[in-house]
Amino acid sequence: MKTHSISRRTFLAGLAGGAALLAGGAVLAGTKFGRSAKHEMAQMLDGEAQNLRQIMTQAPATSRRIVWQAKAQLKELPGIELRDAAGSVTKTTASEASFSDDGKDVYQYEALLDGLQPGSEYTYRIVENGRAGEWQAITTPSVDLSSFEALIFPDSQSNDYTDWTHLVEGAAEREPHADFYINMGDLVDNGEDSTQWQAWFDAVAPLAPGIPLAPVLGNHETYTLDWKVRRPAVPYQAAPRAQRGNLEHRRSTDARL
Repeated sequence: MKTHSISRRTFLAGLAGGAALLAGGAVLAGTKFGRSAKHEMAQMLDGEAQNLRQIMTQAPATSRRIVWQAKAQLKELPGIELRDAAGSVTKTTASEASFSDDGKDVYQYEALLDGLQPGSEYTYRIVENGRAGEWQAITTPSVDLSSFEALIFPDSQSNDYTDWTHLVEGAAEREPHADFYINMGDLVDNGEDSTQWQAWFDAVAPLAPGIPLAPVLGNHETYTLDWKVRRPAVPYQAAPRAQRGNLEHRRSTDARL
């Protein structure tokens, strides 16, 4: 009997396509890498701050970086209000870190909160042009990091991020007090596909505002829409500008957190 070999990518794509048909799911829209019609539409809708996340710094006990995106370029720089346990509030002005990719302008803002006290509880919120977002939690670890709890996720790349969403939701429910989480490279299947990034951000929403992310760059983040490899001069979307210089020039197997 004659046998035929298929690539891993073709096999996985076939499984995903068959599952979608059996479930009566939505048809993948637009291109061969499964650009999501749902997330394409979400990018067209107006809204407030989006994809809010905390990013690990080199000194997590005393600092935290907050990153988010807006639907349009803001006329005035937004800020972050930080409230300590005693109710004292300080404000840090954000910087703009916008970029263009996949034919779209991404209006991104970030703020570094430093001078935090180890082993302390804070809340923070975005403030912009007289408006304020919801308060979110920040918990700093103690200076002694010999013991910590981390959520470590493997590749999340896919042409359907439903399973990734369920995985994150379950982890967030079971381990709400994790100190940080890691996604070990290949966050998306195609690094230039903005709809896949939005699907990834939507999935990590239960974790991202309150638990810091330590992002790792994988080879799939370097792919263009026509599956060429590029040196990511285009920003790595999960990380802020300040960390891209280190992340973009190392493969995930070499990246140091």
